[in-house]
Amino acid sequence: MHYIRDIVLERLVPEAVSGLSDFVRCYESVFLYLLAKKNN
Repeated sequence: MHYIRDIVLERLVPEAVSGLSDFVRCYESVFLYLLAKKNN
């Protein structure tokens, strides 16, 4: 059985969300293109 400790998630998740939001803010048109491409 595998598991991830709570403390690890509490650190990784905010970093991942912050990184994604930075990408979307800087490259909104690229993000929308990739999102549309994924959904088609």
